[in-house]
Amino acid sequence: MESVEDFSLALGLIDARIAERETALQQVEAAIKETEQGEPATGQPALAADGVEATAMVVAEQLDALRQLRVVVQGREALLQRLGEVRSDLAQGRDQLEALARDGVPAEPP
Repeated sequence: MESVEDFSLALGLIDARIAERETALQQVEAAIKETEQGEPATGQPALAADGVEATAMVVAEQLDALRQLRVVVQGREALLQRLGEVRSDLAQGRDQLEALARDGVPAEPP
C-alpha cells in the first residue's frame, strides 16, 4: 500500500469483513441459545453444543484479529498522511529558502 487511497480501500475491505464476521457470530450465538433450549437452530443443521461453541470462539478470534488489523492499517494510513504533510511543508520551506537566496532579505517586511 503506497497511497492514502490504498489504505482507505483496505480499511473498507476490513470493515466489510468485520461486519460479515459479526453477523456470523450473531448467528452462532443464536444457534447456541437454541441448542441450550433444546430447539433446533433455525435454518441450520442440528449441531452439537460443543461444535457450536467452538465455532463461536473461532469467529470471535477472527473478529479480534480483524479489529487489531484495522487499528494497524488505520495507524499506517495516518502516518502516511502525516508524511505527505511533512513533505509538503519541507518543499515549501525549500522554496522559501531558494527565494531568500535568490532575492536576498527584503529591506522592509511585506
